[in-house]
Amino acid sequence: MASRLKELFADRALVAKIQRRLPILFSYAEQESSRGGHVGVEAETVRVQVLVALLIHKFGEENVQRDPGRVAGETNVRLFDAPISIKTTTSAALGSVKLLWTADTRKANEAAQTYSPSSDYLLGQVNWGGEGGLFYIPLEAQDDVLRAMGRENYLRLPKAGMQPRGVELSREALTALVAKKAARRLLIRWERPAKDDPYQRWVDYWRQEA
Repeated sequence: MASRLKELFADRALVAKIQRRLPILFSYAEQESSRGGHVGVEAETVRVQVLVALLIHKFGEENVQRDPGRVAGETNVRLFDAPISIKTTTSAALGSVKLLWTADTRKANEAAQTYSPSSDYLLGQVNWGGEGGLFYIPLEAQDDVLRAMGRENYLRLPKAGMQPRGVELSREALTALVAKKAARRLLIRWERPAKDDPYQRWVDYWRQEA
């Protein structure tokens, strides 16, 4: 059955809202994750939460399964019981994206030897002060590109002598994926809020009637 995820990109009113609101919400995510002027790795977790909330907003809470006991591997949620992997990257051009996290080089290499795509992707490309986007990449497209490129080109492994952080989807693979006909892209101009006040969101919550 075709993924319902692509409906995000066909809803014109929602597309306009995403283009307006996502930079604001991701800016909040970075504020929450900043220490001493540096954005921490936990910003990725908050950005994923923002995109999960977008799915709930569009499809209803009952159709977005977030129970950690019922999702596995690179899957973050199940949308109408279909697995979805949510990822973000901060770059002017699409670069590599983390697929599997591990601090063990041996485990990273073992994971790469057995890796196969298992979820549709919802990918946010953040490019502050420039153009980025939100992408839908279906599972079938991933399978096609993996077969065409081969595992050694599709994946990027930790370099010898460097601290391993897992297995990545290579820049070349990601470029090929977003170019597939079945993929969808929503362009976003990444401008930070004019008033980037870390307290404003909480003030807005207090002002709500309910």
